[in-house]
Amino acid sequence: MGLRQRLSKFAFRIRRRRVQVALILYVLTLLVLFCCLHLFVLDRNPAYVGKQHANHLAFKSHSRRLFVNCASGLGNRLRAYASAAALAEIRNMRLFVVWVPDLHLNANMEDLFDTTAINVLDFDPRDSLSSNTTIIYDDVADARPNRVLDRSSSKDIYIKTPFSLNSETKVDQALLFKYVRALKPCDRIEELVNEYIAELPAPIENFIAVHIRHEKNFYVDVPRSAEPVLRNGAKSISRYRSLCNEASFSRAIRARMLYETHFLVASDSPNLVAEMRSNFGAASQNIHTLDFSLSVYCRSDVTRQLLCVRFALVELIALSRCGQGLLFSHWSSYSEILQAFFDESSISNGCFLAQHLSP
Repeated sequence: MGLRQRLSKFAFRIRRRRVQVALILYVLTLLVLFCCLHLFVLDRNPAYVGKQHANHLAFKSHSRRLFVNCASGLGNRLRAYASAAALAEIRNMRLFVVWVPDLHLNANMEDLFDTTAINVLDFDPRDSLSSNTTIIYDDVADARPNRVLDRSSSKDIYIKTPFSLNSETKVDQALLFKYVRALKPCDRIEELVNEYIAELPAPIENFIAVHIRHEKNFYVDVPRSAEPVLRNGAKSISRYRSLCNEASFSRAIRARMLYETHFLVASDSPNLVAEMRSNFGAASQNIHTLDFSLSVYCRSDVTRQLLCVRFALVELIALSRCGQGLLFSHWSSYSEILQAFFDESSISNGCFLAQHLSP
């Protein structure tokens, strides 16, 4: 073979190799661009993420699904979750808990609870769910607190609500309370609970739990809120909470006060607690709060932020571990949750005549 032929053959090989390398680089570039698209565009688009997640859930699911979008504050979200979990058990549905931080509660569910055994979505999948396969309810937008969920359909159910679910399938309160008690706090919350309880002057079993829900101004209670179902109910709520006052709870505490009885008080009104203690004289040494200064701080604009939400949960758990009963507030979802931890015989309404006042 002549020199010219060998050089021509070598040049051909070089050109072919360059084409191969160019093709490989082209494919790699496309892969990199595709990954960047997912990472920086699609994966940050809630609608796309929700669609992909919904598709994945549909592929994995062999039973009807119940999506509960837990709305509003801590107590409202917990009762919505517990009632949905109870309904899902009875109806053999797969439960997905939608827990999106907002101005009512600026914390993820895993910031508060151990969610390893709960299917939690930190985004709202509603726009990804087809009306052909899912019945959609929105108690917040529709201002419908007592609607009855349809059980005749074979479709999945999505509901956004701050209330207990009201279904044609009756949910026993004992089952609902079971799911409240089954919720486990995350490690940090448990640490805080133990630290605060250790500072109390007597074993927690010797305490009576007291929860006072007194704030009547909805716009102070939930700054910047404009949701219709909550605004519409504010007038009725104010009527009830006006009865959850210092005089009423002082009377209830005196009726149950013995020499060695201690009271652990949590309230949305630190000033009310301070006034009540001042009226008890020497007996005020038996009326305690976990952290009065933090309670005062959390009645400012930060009331619904992570620090204060965590403290509200710490107070709830500490109150739930009191061994001598509960004085609760009427028309308070927080008090409703607390009742799951006490025998009915050991609880009473601390709001004077509230149980006799019709809405």
